[in-house]
Amino acid sequence: MFVTIEHGLFTAQMPAHDNVWFLSDRTCLVRHVEAIPEEIKLHLTPKTTKAQELLYPLTSLLIDEIAQPLRKLRPTPEEIAALKVLMLMKPTIIRESEGVPLANPDELRLLSDIRDKVLMGLHAFYIACGEDNPEERLSDLLMLSGGVAVRLLCLQRIFQTIFIYS
Repeated sequence: MFVTIEHGLFTAQMPAHDNVWFLSDRTCLVRHVEAIPEEIKLHLTPKTTKAQELLYPLTSLLIDEIAQPLRKLRPTPEEIAALKVLMLMKPTIIRESEGVPLANPDELRLLSDIRDKVLMGLHAFYIACGEDNPEERLSDLLMLSGGVAVRLLCLQRIFQTIFIYS
């Protein structure tokens, strides 16, 4: 989840391309191989071209549903840190694994308290920075985090499908 956010931020910080998902190791996924400049296409092997074509649904999802919203929102480092804490400490993630509880009710309450403090701190940060509409900004950030989580489930399914048919 965090790697996806990091790569989404990396892509969002690059010059606006709606055809490329950039990875932090300076490689990329290309949505439309035919749109690549000819001088670059000459260096692509048929295997690379085929792989990029197979990854089209994945690449499109990453660009449209993660990089573009990040580019539009332009989150600050403080927001990214808060977003990561909130995503890491989601009670739904740690409730149980294979039917076995991973946390007891007291620990879940503690997680909820920490998440509340992060949200209140982020709201206070917005007020201190003079954000015009702190509630809307916080809402946008929370919607982004939920969107990333949902998109990652879709990505898992895409990877499983690609793995089965490749």
